[in-house]
Amino acid sequence: AIALRPTHIGSYDHFYRVLCRLDRYEEAIETGERALALARKHLGEVPDDQEARLHAALLQGRMGLLDEARATVRAARRFAPKDPYTLFHAALVHALVDDPEEALALLKEAQERGFHIESEAASNPDLDILRGRAEFRRLLS
Repeated sequence: AIALRPTHIGSYDHFYRVLCRLDRYEEAIETGERALALARKHLGEVPDDQEARLHAALLQGRMGLLDEARATVRAARRFAPKDPYTLFHAALVHALVDDPEEALALLKEAQERGFHIESEAASNPDLDILRGRAEFRRLLS
C-alpha cells in the first residue's frame, strides 16, 4: 500500500501498528518517523488532507509524542469541527494520550453526529483505556 500510494499516511500508521505487534520496534520507529516527516511535507502541499492529519496525530500518540499529537488533533478539529470522522479519530488520539474524559466526550459527539462507533470502537485497541467505564459501555449499546 505504501509503494502504491506513498502519501497515504494511514498506510504507514497501520504498518507501524503491525510492526509493533511483531515486536519489530526499530522498524516501527523508522516507519513512524518517515511517515511523520512525509505528513508534514504532504500537509504543507495539501493542507486539506484531513485523513493524513488524523493519522499523523494517531502516529504521534502511538510514538509517545503526546504534545505533538494533541496539537495535531487540535488542528484537525479546527479544520473540521463537526465532522463525525474527525471527532471519532480525535477520540482515538485522546485515548492514546491518556485523556479518557475527552475521548469519551468526542466519541459521544461523533455518535450524535452520525458516526456508527459501535463496530469501530468495540475492538479498537486504541480505546482500551475506556473499556472498564460504564459511559463507554453505554455508547456501545
